[in-house]
Amino acid sequence: MADCIFCKIVARELPAHVLFEDDHVLAFLDIHPVRSGHTLIIPKTHYSYFEEMPAELMARIATLAQRFARNMMAIYRPMRVGMIVSGTDVPHMHAHVCPMHEKYDVTSGRYITSPNPTFGLPPRAAAADLTREAARLKAALAGG
Repeated sequence: MADCIFCKIVARELPAHVLFEDDHVLAFLDIHPVRSGHTLIIPKTHYSYFEEMPAELMARIATLAQRFARNMMAIYRPMRVGMIVSGTDVPHMHAHVCPMHEKYDVTSGRYITSPNPTFGLPPRAAAADLTREAARLKAALAGG
């Protein structure tokens, strides 16, 4: 899709800190991470919704997410690693794989008790931080 930011990343028209790539999926760091290591996994083919994808492709993404989660547990020592399948900010199916150091690091608006909450992106990560975390995660993936 010509105007899709993730399709542009797949085509290398936009930069990303790529952690993993094969013929079907691409994993890269989120530039607005909830926590260090926050990774996005996308299909290289554009699907606006995950239910449109072939089951085998979703299974490939889930399997890769588990690999990342195991490595994130070793690297970051969070209480858990969360995975959320999304597509709201960018209409291209993507899975967020995020170390959770606090119970509410990745949560649903359903649990917010404020009557008029506001939402925004987490701060943009510094390029040096993304480069460092990409190196850590790529090394962990390569080792196991």
